[in-house]
Amino acid sequence: MGMEIVMISGECAADRLFGTVFPKAGTVFVGDGAVIRAPESVVILGRNGTARVESALGVVVSGDGTLPELPADIQLITCGSGAKNTVSFSSSTEAWITLSLNRSMRTAAGICDPLELPVPKTGGFDEYDHMAAFAAALLLGNDPI
Repeated sequence: MGMEIVMISGECAADRLFGTVFPKAGTVFVGDGAVIRAPESVVILGRNGTARVESALGVVVSGDGTLPELPADIQLITCGSGAKNTVSFSSSTEAWITLSLNRSMRTAAGICDPLELPVPKTGGFDEYDHMAAFAAALLLGNDPI
């Protein structure tokens, strides 16, 4: 498996934001309970999704749920409304959401320092979908806009 986004079943529609709000990225869908060995890929665990991740560039999860157990060398990127999360948002209107990377993270392109990015808020997608797609785009080393 090359650099892709691996989506785990659960409540998340972040994959549909790639190619519209964020740069296009390959997506592989796997079922709950899957074992993932994808060292150059990003795993997005949707709400209520489960998997055993043995290797990945990073794992994106909701910071409001139970955090998965991961090997020490895999980055855990939490997304949520609070600043304690790796990715959050500083404002959200009906039309826009300003996404925030709250601390530096290791990406496929090197280190990405904290930043904020306003993006159009696409109907039918919630804040978690936007934060997860933003985190995955950054992890893959893509310019998020």
